[in-house]
Amino acid sequence: MTVTMIDTRQVCAVRKCSTALRPDSPEVVCAACVARLRAGLRTLYRRGRSDRGASMPTLTEEVRFTSERQGRGSKVSIGIVVRSSEPQAPLADQRADTALRDLKTTLVSWLRYLYDRWMPTTAVCLGISDGEGLRRLAHGYQHVPHCAPTIEGMAEYLALRPTWLAETPEAGDLYAMVMDGIDRCWRAIDRRPDRQYAGQCDEPDPDTGAVCGGDVYGWPDRKFARCSTCGLTYDAASRREELLNSALSLELTAAELSKALPQLMARDSLSVQTIHTWARNGRIVARRRNGRGWPLYSVADVVEVATSTPTRNRRPRHAEEVAAVA
Repeated sequence: MTVTMIDTRQVCAVRKCSTALRPDSPEVVCAACVARLRAGLRTLYRRGRSDRGASMPTLTEEVRFTSERQGRGSKVSIGIVVRSSEPQAPLADQRADTALRDLKTTLVSWLRYLYDRWMPTTAVCLGISDGEGLRRLAHGYQHVPHCAPTIEGMAEYLALRPTWLAETPEAGDLYAMVMDGIDRCWRAIDRRPDRQYAGQCDEPDPDTGAVCGGDVYGWPDRKFARCSTCGLTYDAASRREELLNSALSLELTAAELSKALPQLMARDSLSVQTIHTWARNGRIVARRRNGRGWPLYSVADVVEVATSTPTRNRRPRHAEEVAAVA
């Protein structure tokens, strides 16, 4: 006789979270997921602090700033003449507006639902039993007392009510929708880095034998680079090493070095000012000057100094927020 054991343990309703809950617990979402959701809500209304103690804007303020900055007309320089371009709506601007609008819609919908569901409990706690008192308690949306009808106000109102976030039967859907809206806001302000050039494709055509010669590009966080013509993939690290070795004998200006070397060395940045500082300190020496009088530095010398100089890795604010609740 075969006995099949059925696991009747209740687990967290959040997708990809398998934390077991107490059998007698009214909670639908585990404490860790509630803490993560409250931390995400706090980024919408609470200002952070930088390493030096300076006040950091909220996520909502950053998204609004991104939308306003990119929606305005920019100034274009033509020689010494500066003119204003026509106002445009770039993709990032539209994405920021959409993310903010969708997040507000999500918060409004869930706040109305949660308040309607928990209002009887609130009335009992306040000692309200008559119909007129209940009607006064649930007056409009303006419907939710003491809650400003803004993203910041609604986020703070929800973050201060962990019982609503943990014990509502639909708490798993609430977590998914609100966190997805917050993540979309982060993506709207965190611009993805540009693809990096990794040389030309040297794959011969099987029919003609001619070399493809297409440009190979790869994302900084990916291990592989792809040819834009034939689609062949290469190991990004080995391609960068080959390009760097072939460029060691060149002599370039500080501006050219600051653009090329960070990609080839997988380095966050290398500013023109840093290269000039190394030259003033005698760590590198200009080999000669070009036709316009700019000093030319050996790529090999700059690579040697850059390799021996430690860099400060700055984590984006989003990573700090995630690490705080991990």
